[in-house]
Order: sequence, then C-alpha cells, then structure tokens
Amino acid sequence: MSYKFYYTGPLIFQSRLTDEQLRKLIGLCKKDRKQSWNKNLAGLIKEEYRIEDQVALKTILDPHLVYFKQAYENWYQNTFKEISIAEAWVNFMKANESNPIHTHTRCDFSSVIYLSFPKNFKKEIDSTVTSGAKPGDINFLINALDTPFYINMKTLTPQVGDFLMFPASLPHLVNSFKSKGERISAAINFNINNDS
Repeated sequence: MSYKFYYTGPLIFQSRLTDEQLRKLIGLCKKDRKQSWNKNLAGLIKEEYRIEDQVALKTILDPHLVYFKQAYENWYQNTFKEISIAEAWVNFMKANESNPIHTHTRCDFSSVIYLSFPKNFKKEIDSTVTSGAKPGDINFLINALDTPFYINMKTLTPQVGDFLMFPASLPHLVNSFKSKGERISAAINFNINNDS
C-alpha cells in the first residue's frame, strides 16, 4: 500500500543568518528621521525607518535567496529567473506596540529578519500561559474561518537571526509585549521575475 499527499497554501520559508551576516545587516539599520517609513506601513510602531543601502542588503541576503529559490521550486513546481528588493525597512518595536493584521502590496514576497530582542523577552514569553500566540510572536493567517481539518494559522516564536519569507498577500500580525527594550526586525519586500 502507498499514499500521496499534496502541498497546498502559501510557502513560508525560514533560514538563519550567520553572526557575520547579522552584524552587517544591523549596520544598515539606522534610526534616521529622514528615512521615517511609518506613513507607508500598517504597524502601530513609533520608530520604523527605510533601509537605504539595498545593494549591500541584497549582498547579505543572496546566500539565503538561493535556498529560497530552491524551496520555491519545490513548493510551487515552478521557477523564477531573478529576485529583487522592492523595499526594505527596520522596525524598532517597543512595549505595547504591535503590528495589526495586514498584507504587503506592490511586491510578490515579503520577509522579516529578527535582529534583537529586549533583555527579559524570553522570560516574558516563557511565563505567558496561553493556548494561543505569545508576546512578540508572528502569526500567519491562511484562512480567517475556523475550518475543520485545515491548518488555518501558523504561529512562530522568532529567534535572533531568523529569516522568514512568505507571499506578500499572506495576512500576518505581530503580538505586543511588555518587556522594556526593543524588538528589532528588518522587513524586506521582494519582486520575482518569472521564467515563464
């Protein structure tokens, strides 16, 4: 006897930056008021800034994008010729700030990379008792309805260096937290050029 099952739904890709890649990326993420990006974003976050040097950013991410292309080809049974950065910014999220449910526009795929967390962040997560998402978690919503035998939501508790990529149209949100300090993440939107 044999069986098959079929992948459906969105690709959520995850890899992890090396310490050197993380260090270089952090160097690109500046609190530059001239690059304030809030008006373009859904986040209820006071400090969000555009990342200017997208050439350097692409160089840092290129090794991960090679693996993303492999995952894309396996998942969708299709390929693309190239991938380019549409836009990039950094979020300096503080206590009680959040990112409500949203999607990204004018791009094909979105991503987030986690740069640092508040000192007591892990303690706050570990001490939170819930059957749902915890403080600072990212939540992907595949279907707003509670459909029996479907996996409608994927919740991830990020670690420093985690790099997640997903379709820009996939609704997602980030829970608030109470710890003092900043939960710093970079968000990058990508466009793909298909072969077909």
